[in-house]
Amino acid sequence: MRLFGTAGIRGPINSKVTPELALNVGKALGTYIDHGTVVVGRDARTSSVMLESAVVSGLLSSGVDVVRIGLVPTPMLAWATNKLGNAGVMITASHNPPSDNGIKVFNERGIEF
Repeated sequence: MRLFGTAGIRGPINSKVTPELALNVGKALGTYIDHGTVVVGRDARTSSVMLESAVVSGLLSSGVDVVRIGLVPTPMLAWATNKLGNAGVMITASHNPPSDNGIKVFNERGIEF
């Protein structure tokens, strides 16, 4: 199983995809964009709230503003990022099993990195 790939970060929650990883992704993205606003959304997986909180903590610690849009489909996060943000983060493992979760990062145009 690949943890990092063209479709974001995905894997089993708490073994491959951890709150610490999510915190570090938030810090890295916040450092990369340097300033501005990041839009954050999540799917309905139970672990998504935990990962969302960790990503937001990392983003805020790096000095960027965060707009949480809550439970949304990935295309909505992409659209909101294009309209409201300098970057976006979607907490989802898409079609992976419920035991997995993941993180997708989007640029200011709503296109996945």
